[in-house]
Amino acid sequence: DMYPLYWTTSKGGIFMRYSYEFKRKAIELFYQGEWPKTPAGVSTHIFHSQIRGWVHISYCFELFVIFMIR
Repeated sequence: DMYPLYWTTSKGGIFMRYSYEFKRKAIELFYQGEWPKTPAGVSTHIFHSQIRGWVHISYCFELFVIFMIR
């Protein structure tokens, strides 16, 4: 099972911090057409949106690295 590093409640909602390993695993699952289990207290829509953001960032970073190697 995958769990966030930690979460705290605030007046704006729940703030969650995820480890690098958690993010990499979530991205791997995304590319396999699966989603990690949504943590308790978090909207599935918001959680999936966050993962799509991580996927976009990782894709852009990989393109940057490839460009810099050339």
